[in-house]
Amino acid sequence: MDNGFQFLSLEDCHGSLDLADIDVFQEARKVIEAFQNKEVGPALAWCAENKSRLKKSKSKLEFQLRPQEFIELVRAENNLRAITYAQKYLAPW
Repeated sequence: MDNGFQFLSLEDCHGSLDLADIDVFQEARKVIEAFQNKEVGPALAWCAENKSRLKKSKSKLEFQLRPQEFIELVRAENNLRAITYAQKYLAPW
């Protein structure tokens, strides 16, 4: 199904790169690749770096990421760490 959107890589943008903040795209790429590997650490790190901006916009991103991190710890059978993680990060919510 063609939805009319075309996704380009950074390499496809040629002269447009000077108009964009390349660091933002590289950071986004790292987060996306981590998600594909079931890792939320980079996204949580981004949340920590942008905490004030997220709070200002009333974002629930960190709230949505924390349970996923807990689930991944349980899947890895790292139960003690999962319990500690839940007490530290999920109980406050």
